[in-house]
Amino acid sequence: MRRLLRSRPVIAGVAALSVFVAGLAASLAGLMQPLELLAYDMALTRLAVRDTPSAPVTLVGATEADIAEYGWPLPDGVLARLITTIRGQAPRAIGIDIYRDKPVPPGTDALDAVLAAPGNLVWVYKFSSASGPRIPPPAALEGGENTGFADIVIDGDGRVRRGLLFLDDENGFGQSMALALAGRHLAAAGILSEADPDNPDWMRLGTVGFRPVEADDGGYVGADAGGYQFMADFRGGDAPFTMSSVADVLRGDVPAGRFRDSVVIVGTAAESVKDYFATPFDHVGGDGRAMLGIVLHAHLTAQLLRHGLAGTAPIRPLGNGFELAWLLLCCALGGALAAALRRPAGLVVVLALGLGAIGAVGYGALGAGWWLPSVAPMLGWPLAAGLATAWLSHLERVERAALMGIFSRHVSAEVAAELWRQREDFLEGGRPKAREITATVLFSDIAGFTPISEGLSPPELMDWLNEYLAEMARIVIAHGGVVDKFIGDAVMAVFGAPLPSTTPEQQRVDARAAIACAEAMVVRLDALNQAWRAAGQPEIGMRVGLHTGPVVAGSLGGDQRMDYTVIGDTVNVAARLESFGKEVAEAGEGCTILASRETLDLVGGIDSATAVGEIVLKGKSAGIEVYRLPTG
Repeated sequence: MRRLLRSRPVIAGVAALSVFVAGLAASLAGLMQPLELLAYDMALTRLAVRDTPSAPVTLVGATEADIAEYGWPLPDGVLARLITTIRGQAPRAIGIDIYRDKPVPPGTDALDAVLAAPGNLVWVYKFSSASGPRIPPPAALEGGENTGFADIVIDGDGRVRRGLLFLDDENGFGQSMALALAGRHLAAAGILSEADPDNPDWMRLGTVGFRPVEADDGGYVGADAGGYQFMADFRGGDAPFTMSSVADVLRGDVPAGRFRDSVVIVGTAAESVKDYFATPFDHVGGDGRAMLGIVLHAHLTAQLLRHGLAGTAPIRPLGNGFELAWLLLCCALGGALAAALRRPAGLVVVLALGLGAIGAVGYGALGAGWWLPSVAPMLGWPLAAGLATAWLSHLERVERAALMGIFSRHVSAEVAAELWRQREDFLEGGRPKAREITATVLFSDIAGFTPISEGLSPPELMDWLNEYLAEMARIVIAHGGVVDKFIGDAVMAVFGAPLPSTTPEQQRVDARAAIACAEAMVVRLDALNQAWRAAGQPEIGMRVGLHTGPVVAGSLGGDQRMDYTVIGDTVNVAARLESFGKEVAEAGEGCTILASRETLDLVGGIDSATAVGEIVLKGKSAGIEVYRLPTG
């Protein structure tokens, strides 16, 4: 399991899955909804301003000047004249977005006559809700088909992103003013609202079926999905409709034909009346002002006309399964990116590009009419990469510490650095891989150590021995070898490890380095002896054995202690060659260096080497050719 958790693909997968689960939990808890709605608004408003609505909707708004001239609420007589004047230009439908549950004289009889006449008028009313009681339409229209509710769905952040087609309560069932107006215009073109044949619970206009908005669609979590809702697209921007004042219409200052074959919505354009709503344009992409109620109803009406006439579908979600797959994919790609890229600069650049790509996918999907939440994937992408990177960095620190703990005191800085660069080939499960290599092993030992140790106190002996061993280790490292271990006063060094020498040329270099190291150790020992002699300390001799051959290199031990070493017959031969130096040493000779035929053949022989002969070393059955190298 520990080895599995060090695998880069496994780390990437676990990091991606962890971030995916966290992102899913945050989304289900509604923590992502504010950000998702903000991202939706930013994309929607950019898309909206690209298009000019082709649907024929125009507005008549009561301005502050109109209110000053006619009063507010507009008297019944003013409304009667206004409706009659607009009808004179033959519009397809007229919507009155002004509550008139009680008469506002003068002119009530004139308005009643206008309302009694057959025509294409739609007057608003309000369903009862938590915000207030029901506001009925004019009495002459109550219970008829010439009404439409003005209720609007407002999200938790106070903004309008959805329109309504139908509502019902204990007082009955009704259609929105937008649907009533669009229905009259579409009916003239032979397009009627009906049940969708493929989804009987859906309404269809022309070829477009309207899937009702559900509580968890897109970035919503537990939204109010009451009634029959659809997503508003606000095509054309926050104020794309032509608006005339009441006075302009009554004075005849409106161009002839402005209202012909169009939907005309009458309402207020005066800020003092406070008929306005916050929309996505209220904080991004617009001028920071709320949208007038008649503009909002015009947007919803125009959108329904576009759906019915052009066959464009309303914004709808891709579905929870697709959204989860998209989040998981972004998390997985983030984790895989961290596992694949090692350089932080490159990781940052690719992460930035990926964020742009995820945002572009969400933007493109919305442009095609699909709401694909982007915030959770945009967070999951770098978080998965960051978690995987942190995990891998931790493992690298642990592995580097372990590697340096094994080798830092026994190899050169250059070798240690190269080991780290090649760590994937060298390490497995956080420890050096066991492998068979060809190496030259050097054993050195002090000649006559026992009598010397008896003549020194323990502290003196340790100081003296540490000085000697430190000098010998420094020489080994300087010649590219690794100090395998100290065995009492003996030194075991290996040339060709831990970075394996795989070619004959590399192995030849290792053998030459080992021989040069042995010779340098003898020279350094001579200098040490001179210093010890002057200090009244004992002098020593040295025996060195060299042999080249196959060894098994790897680590021994566990988590508490681990040592890198080489084992095999080659090690045993080198050790016994060192010990055999006792038998070939001449009287008074301080140092001996014995090397096997295998080592000398590898370097092409040494002219000054003296053949000792073929000998059978202790514990060996076959003989080995041994040569003595000069020491002075």
